[in-house]
Amino acid sequence: MLFENQLPFFIVMQLFNMTKNSSDSLDNLVGMFVSFFDPIPPGKLLQAPDENPREDDIEHLLGLLHYCCCSEFHSMVPQRNTVGRKGESLKSAKELQEAGIKFKKIEGRNMFNIRFVNRTMEIPTLKIEDDTECFFRNLIAYEQYYPDTSWHHFTAYHKFMDCLVNTSKDVEILIHCGIIRSFLGENEVVATMLNKLGNNIIISDLGYEEVYNKVNEHCRGKWNTQFATLRRDYFNTPWAFISFLAAVVLLLLTVLQTIFSIHPVGKYN
Repeated sequence: MLFENQLPFFIVMQLFNMTKNSSDSLDNLVGMFVSFFDPIPPGKLLQAPDENPREDDIEHLLGLLHYCCCSEFHSMVPQRNTVGRKGESLKSAKELQEAGIKFKKIEGRNMFNIRFVNRTMEIPTLKIEDDTECFFRNLIAYEQYYPDTSWHHFTAYHKFMDCLVNTSKDVEILIHCGIIRSFLGENEVVATMLNKLGNNIIISDLGYEEVYNKVNEHCRGKWNTQFATLRRDYFNTPWAFISFLAAVVLLLLTVLQTIFSIHPVGKYN
């Protein structure tokens, strides 16, 4: 998978042609490759594409891996897009949760297929293991090598996840929702890995413009902003909320006592 170690695909095909049976074709090679790499991607990525690439369109095995991961998502989005307004980003998972946004894992969906529906962020599960960093680094490097391509899906996906995760608390929230499955141990390790992946990369032209805009529009809402501030400053722990309820009950009892003191029951009977 190392980007700098890739052999040109015509060499791979030559070796394949020297050893194949008479009935084997490029489709067989793609199928063998998909089966071999199936355990590595951090999600359900490697399904045989509807249309296998032509031999001339494949530069090397890493490029073939990129095609197999992204071909389904490529058909879902416009050819050119933007991450959002210039300089715009997303709040962290904790901040979005405080603003009333829920997180929901989605089964059986391509990992890139992220949606925001009815104040709910729908995100397929991301499995994080020892090989995940290597997987993302090489595919992001491959996309960065071709700055004019519109297939910058891994760069855009990482940008999105990097926005959601700033601290171990954000990782904890996403793990609790089933969006992240971590096999690395401490949540801080996951947060550090996701944050460092974005060092020295150019943000692609292809992103999640609709998701960014809808989420940020929700967060800019007056009541949503006030609710987030109230929850962050006064209800950041369960005990704070319980104390608030106790204070409200005490206040109501005091008001009722005052009313009955002024107008005792049965006074005018």
